[in-house]
Amino acid sequence: LIGLHAGSKQGIWATKRWPHFAELAAALVAEGWEVASFGTADEHVPGTRDLTGGSIEEMAGRMLGCRAFVANDSGVMNVANALGIPLVAL
Repeated sequence: LIGLHAGSKQGIWATKRWPHFAELAAALVAEGWEVASFGTADEHVPGTRDLTGGSIEEMAGRMLGCRAFVANDSGVMNVANALGIPLVAL
């Protein structure tokens, strides 16, 4: 399972959002990986398993199933890092 967090705060922080998560997800799925989105419901990446929503504790528990994680600079990125999940931060 590869986790993705495609979101970031609104306002000026929205400039941190990498615009190619859907393409990355499609390429990973084509290579045979299961890919899931984390964060809030509006941060779901099309073509991925929807593991968005819930409390931070619930999200962290679901994230423990990830072999790797790709995220924007965000709180979810910091949770992945704190959990020791190999991480690419954009």
